[in-house]
Amino acid sequence: MKQSAPPYSHPEGKTYSLFGNTASTSDYYRTVAMIADKSREKIAEPERLIDEIRRFSMNKRRLKKNLKKREIPDVVSAILKMADPLLKVYTENVD
Repeated sequence: MKQSAPPYSHPEGKTYSLFGNTASTSDYYRTVAMIADKSREKIAEPERLIDEIRRFSMNKRRLKKNLKKREIPDVVSAILKMADPLLKVYTENVD
């Protein structure tokens, strides 16, 4: 007889939580998959998409600055603006 794993509890810490406002991590993974799919609509080649995101995210100051801008100067900024509100629920109370 196979035993089921005990329910996973919300860990406390200073990093993001995969739970958000739910008792499961499923919503987080669905959200990340949806962001990846929408990002691939903007930059179809996975290697180029990853390179662009890596290059763009090297500067945290630039990330924060682009989130505050009303205009969207480039594709990666557009992806960032789309992803930020969707992922905010998972990064509340993060230092």
